[in-house]
Amino acid sequence: MFDVVCLGDATQDNFFFINDASVHCDINNQNCTLNLKYGQKIPAEKFAVSLGGNAANVACSLSKLGIKTALSTSFGDDDRGAWIKRKLLEANVDLSFAATDPNRESNISAIIIFKGERTILTHHDDLPVTEIKIPETRWIYLTSAAGRDSSPLFTAVRKYKEKFPGVKVAFNPYVTDLQKGKEYLSEVLRITDLIFLNKEEAEALTGKTGTSENLAKEVCRLGPKMAAVTDGARGATVFAGGKIITQESIPQPCLQTTGAGDAFAGGFLAGLILKNDLATAVKWGIVDSGSVITKIGAQAGLLSQAEIEKAENI
Repeated sequence: MFDVVCLGDATQDNFFFINDASVHCDINNQNCTLNLKYGQKIPAEKFAVSLGGNAANVACSLSKLGIKTALSTSFGDDDRGAWIKRKLLEANVDLSFAATDPNRESNISAIIIFKGERTILTHHDDLPVTEIKIPETRWIYLTSAAGRDSSPLFTAVRKYKEKFPGVKVAFNPYVTDLQKGKEYLSEVLRITDLIFLNKEEAEALTGKTGTSENLAKEVCRLGPKMAAVTDGARGATVFAGGKIITQESIPQPCLQTTGAGDAFAGGFLAGLILKNDLATAVKWGIVDSGSVITKIGAQAGLLSQAEIEKAENI
């Protein structure tokens, strides 16, 4: 019996920190574009490689916090896939139910960091999800199959929930699935106990704008029992059982933001499982995500339970 089984992608993230670029936004300081010199070689001031992917990041966060965690995913039968698997095993994530597909290329991303913000170039093999194994578990953490059709994942979780109605489902949809609309996600939303979204994603899902509090309420009207809406440096808002819980972010020097939302999800879910308290859960999520942005990649800043509890008391 696992505490959490994570379903989704794992990738290799390659970070390029650059200074020779500019950002241009519209008159409302929105719809910004990163501008690089066309046809030129752009020097990177710093480079790093890290494990990435929503499901993989959350699995590593949960495991470090003492949660018995497995990852069900597909790797390519290539050097990159072997590297990704090695990093996950080093993080004590169980891969017994993951598959290696000889016809698949393992995922890869190039992440350009300029003034602390990220721009991501990503490649996911467009082969369909071929094998989905869900072992006995108390929670399923479901993400979309980035770059591919997510329907097989959603169907597998729905059927598992029908067979084991006591399992709880946490869901973090990918942007491409949000763009397909709430009707496309309706079946999985109805079985979702906890959904993680940032404010822009909550707006995309509901088709509405407003405060994080109102957006969280609107999201729950679509089916989820709990909605956690993050808003960057402004912290997070959770709506559950008719109650609103908010938590401000912790001021931190930001090196990069990749993996912050995943760390929030991992910290929140671990806090909920271990402490059975929403206020503690949201605080754990904020603390873990605040630590991740001070390091390169989505895992280097992840905290243990003792480290999070110590940070809570600062």
